[in-house]
Amino acid sequence: MQESRKQIESIYRRVLKVTSALSTVSEDIACVIAGLLPSAVLAEEGQALYWRKKRLSCPEEFRTEEQQNSTYRWHVLWDAAMKDRWTYRLIPQVYKWLNWKQGNVNYNLTQMVPGHRCFRAYLHKFMKHKVSEYQNCPGIIGDAEYVFFTCACLNLQRNTLGTALDEKIRLKTTVEKMLSSTAAWDTFVQYNARNSAAMKLVTKASQLREIGTQGQKKESRSVKLAHSQAFQSGKVL
Repeated sequence: MQESRKQIESIYRRVLKVTSALSTVSEDIACVIAGLLPSAVLAEEGQALYWRKKRLSCPEEFRTEEQQNSTYRWHVLWDAAMKDRWTYRLIPQVYKWLNWKQGNVNYNLTQMVPGHRCFRAYLHKFMKHKVSEYQNCPGIIGDAEYVFFTCACLNLQRNTLGTALDEKIRLKTTVEKMLSSTAAWDTFVQYNARNSAAMKLVTKASQLREIGTQGQKKESRSVKLAHSQAFQSGKVL
């Protein structure tokens, strides 16, 4: 079983690449994004199938049963997990997400589901940005939840999306509405792509401003040092 789990885990390392997820994404979230079961659940399923094949006939019948059991086990584990609570709040009923086969998960959705990449809270956590505050709202942590569901700067886009989906955008119901139809899925994916593009531009501009400010400070310190050295050498009276 241990060997099987190692083989399965190697698959999930490839899943990260396929889904364009960062290495900081946990296995659980990678599985959610890709619509797969975690390695531990699959290993248990394989073990159960092995023993049932030895004792029973009609393998296809209990294969389907074990697959259903695995989905249930995954849902229980997802409920009990202590990490990745933002993704859990976004997708509380993971079995519905697993059963959705009509829409594709793109790069921007892969970043939004775990709350990674261009969000200030994430960048600050991994020391890629000095502050975790959202650039347009001082004092507010710039995580995925705030940007997509609360920030007043995006009210127009959010209301437009709500009109298109015929429902007000809320954290608890967004994914359920997304999974209601292919059209709803595509509408949200487009909304997410526009917001992600805007976020990246704002974050990039903020980083460039910081670099510019640091450069000015560095230049100012260099000028002061040069003046001090010149004064000490008697070149400046």
